[in-house]
Amino acid sequence: MINPQLYYSLVQQFGRVTIQNEGGGEPQTAFTEADGTYKVTELLPGNYTITFADDTAKLTLKHIHVGANDTVPVF
Repeated sequence: MINPQLYYSLVQQFGRVTIQNEGGGEPQTAFTEADGTYKVTELLPGNYTITFADDTAKLTLKHIHVGANDTVPVF
């Protein structure tokens, strides 16, 4: 299995992160650490939609490309 990593440091802590491969498949959900960071591993290469959410707000970023063996910072 390919193990690209997606890593993000949030300025505002949203709490829940949902990562959806734009080519299909099941979304993955992660939760931020106390400092607002999170890490998701074992993503297949492709383009992803990433949604950061809490009980009051939501931020969605589309077309984030993850390649094989990549670590992708999202700012």
